[in-house]
Amino acid sequence: MKNKLKMHRSGWRTLDRKWFQCVSLTLPLLGATSCLTVGSEFPTSVKWIEIGKTTKNEIQTKVGAPFRKGYDSGMMTYTYAFYRYSLFRPARTKDLTVRFKDDGTVYSYTFASSFEEDKQAIDK
Repeated sequence: MKNKLKMHRSGWRTLDRKWFQCVSLTLPLLGATSCLTVGSEFPTSVKWIEIGKTTKNEIQTKVGAPFRKGYDSGMMTYTYAFYRYSLFRPARTKDLTVRFKDDGTVYSYTFASSFEEDKQAIDK
């Protein structure tokens, strides 16, 4: 009985050691890559978009392929998104949502950002 108990305890010590090694190797790697990015960077200036004039093709040429496509109240909608998450500082996000009329021109758009440089540009 004592031999089985000793083997059991030494098995746990080995498992504890392996877990500690895994954690001690993973934490520095996690710290070095503690940033997660979702979506693609896109231009934040939207003053060039004109309601009723700018087309889907112009939007895609200037901003790129949308992150999401869908419908909002029956209108084709393109959403551009760029989200940057970090363990060591607040998340930074920006979104551009463009709604199109049936003729393919912009009906409305929404831009929002938590990037400081974008917030300052909006305030101007």
